[in-house]
Amino acid sequence: MTTIMTQVQTEALVRLMLAARYQDKRLSLAEEETFKQLLNTLQWDSMKEIGLFAMRETAVVRNALISEAAFDSFINTQCAVLRNSDLKAQCMEMLEAVIKADGEDSRENVFLQKVSAALS
Repeated sequence: MTTIMTQVQTEALVRLMLAARYQDKRLSLAEEETFKQLLNTLQWDSMKEIGLFAMRETAVVRNALISEAAFDSFINTQCAVLRNSDLKAQCMEMLEAVIKADGEDSRENVFLQKVSAALS
């Protein structure tokens, strides 16, 4: 399922996918490969290459992980632009794919629950 997204929505989804990768405190090759495959499915309408955007936004994600309040705010901010049900479903589908690439961890499930709640 691929839904037409604005550039702002695509960027929010990429940030959430980056955050999903950091939930289990390890970055695996399987997760990296899945993340890159999913990036290639997204429509990208920016002068900045999507891979470069993802690398730069990693710092934003890491800063958000400093505290639970900061991370909750980060999640809410990203989810706020994903308004329609198709976008919400695509977001959850992609986040689950990233998380499940190397097996699930309870921290990842908590993340998915927070994103799901923020999308509701």
